[in-house]
Parts: sequence; C-alpha cells; structure tokens
Amino acid sequence: MTREAYSHEVVSFGFWPGDDTTISDAAYYSYTAPEPPGLRELPLAVGSWVPSGASSSLAILSYEEVRASDGPRRTLLAFCESAYEAGARLADWDVTAFRSSECPSADDLLELQASAAGQFGRAVPGTGATRS
Repeated sequence: MTREAYSHEVVSFGFWPGDDTTISDAAYYSYTAPEPPGLRELPLAVGSWVPSGASSSLAILSYEEVRASDGPRRTLLAFCESAYEAGARLADWDVTAFRSSECPSADDLLELQASAAGQFGRAVPGTGATRS
C-alpha cells in the first residue's frame, strides 16, 4: 500500500500520540508529498502549518483543541478538508475524479450507523430510538 501511495502524490492524515522531541502533545496531522510550493502559505480552517524537516511541513491540530471545541467532529473534519484542499489544489488534482465506487454512500453510512447502534443497544443516530 505504501509503495503504491507514494509512487506519485499523496495527502496523508493521521493521529500522533506525542513524543519528547517532535510534537509534545497528542495531535492530528496531515502532509502532502511531495509538498507543492506555497503549501504553507494556504490557510487552514483550524490548526497550523509547522516545519517538518528541511523542505516539508505538517498541518497540525492539537487533540485538546478538538476535544474542547463545541463540535469536535466538525472541527476535525474542517481540519482534514482544508489540509486536503490545500494540497490537492496546489498539486492540480482533479478531485472529482477521486470519488471511489468502493466507499459507501451517505445513505449507506447512515444505515451502517443505525445497524451498529442497534447491535449495541444504543440510540439510532438522529432518531433517539433504539433498534433491535
């Protein structure tokens, strides 16, 4: 998978638990490889760009900022989307061509959530009802 992903260009996202040298606190990150010129100058919805090595940078959003926000899910998605858009735009990707036929549709995702919620006796998302 890594060989294929890094054979051309990639925008990557992940979670870093923190360490003693690089990023001291838990954070979400994103990078674009190879990094297109001007990436650090593009604004992020939340988070910030930090240098990573001599010629690249990371988009970083602290876990604490996500946790303490009014909408953690929305905050994290805004970070991911803005970092992706920055890298994809500068790399001149045709992002509409990247839609996967393997990914579930929005309706499929809702059904999967409802099914999983019911299996664990939790409320079905958006309804307050439980499913059996």
